[in-house]
Amino acid sequence: MKFEIEPYLGKLWTEQEDCYSLLREFYLGVFDITLPDYARPPLWWEHSPQLDLFQVNFRDAGFLPTHATRLTLCFGDVLLMSVGNRVTNHCAVMVGNNYFLHKPFKERSRKDIFAGYWADRTMAIVRHPKVKPPFIERTLDLLAIKDRHAPRRDPLTLPHTRPGARRPDPAQR
Repeated sequence: MKFEIEPYLGKLWTEQEDCYSLLREFYLGVFDITLPDYARPPLWWEHSPQLDLFQVNFRDAGFLPTHATRLTLCFGDVLLMSVGNRVTNHCAVMVGNNYFLHKPFKERSRKDIFAGYWADRTMAIVRHPKVKPPFIERTLDLLAIKDRHAPRRDPLTLPHTRPGARRPDPAQR
């Protein structure tokens, strides 16, 4: 599957076009899944802190909680976040190589790496049951977490087959 993120970047946040609107557009465009358009009053998380629209509505839309970690996040997984509040008030979607797509409050949509600030604010990770292979793929780039000072090696190349290397002498074992 070839995925283009550019059409989803740079979209302005408004009360009618928020993070959930971006997620709905993404799921329709990439997975051909229509998510319900739930009513979301302006700044609902500030006026009704006991009302957790994301947790309730995502369950009703068919999303299932996962026990995904940073190492097992998949393309299309949805991150439910609590930003500046105790209630879950922001959502984002994993788009590959440990990056996620989102539209922060009063900002333009963008991709960010899932770490630090954003990982700390993630309250739940949910997955839609209709998102199955070939769409599900590992998103963590293992080379990105490798010690950057260590020399890069091809893991399929044995040490004695590299240019200039000598084959080990079996008699010296």
